[in-house]
Amino acid sequence: MTDEVKPLFLHSDGLKKALLDRDEYFASLPPQSLERALEFQDQIDAVLAGAGAKGNRMLLLQTLMQSKLLELKENLDKLNESIKRLSDI
Repeated sequence: MTDEVKPLFLHSDGLKKALLDRDEYFASLPPQSLERALEFQDQIDAVLAGAGAKGNRMLLLQTLMQSKLLELKENLDKLNESIKRLSDI
């Protein structure tokens, strides 16, 4: 995400609320977490910019979320293994 403010046509109150909620979430994060969240948001924005139709954008969001969930699972599995090894010591 950039600091540049672009005019945006928001076609629903739900979208307006979602964007406000996102901004509040970003504001609540500590600096290191905020940096990672903004990097991920930049990835989402870049992919969506070239996605075209709404259906394509939804499919891309689904794919991104699945990818991040798999990455999270792998990290949790590694953490779990580390905890098991430490508990055996």
